[in-house]
Amino acid sequence: MKADLIGVPNVSIAGYDVGTIWFAKRPDGVYDGMMKAIMDKPILASIGGGAFRQFKLTMDYINQRVTFEKP
Repeated sequence: MKADLIGVPNVSIAGYDVGTIWFAKRPDGVYDGMMKAIMDKPILASIGGGAFRQFKLTMDYINQRVTFEKP
């Protein structure tokens, strides 16, 4: 996609260091197409699944919670 990239050497998620994460600049149209129609608020940023590779995530949609567990 020829996107600008930035590598952040130390990212902390839920109090855990997950190491280096790469972020890409994307045009708004990437999200405005499909995602905008299914979201209740504008998308200001997103993070890829690679940032969560060290975790077991439990999504509780009814109570709007995510539990992060480090196996």
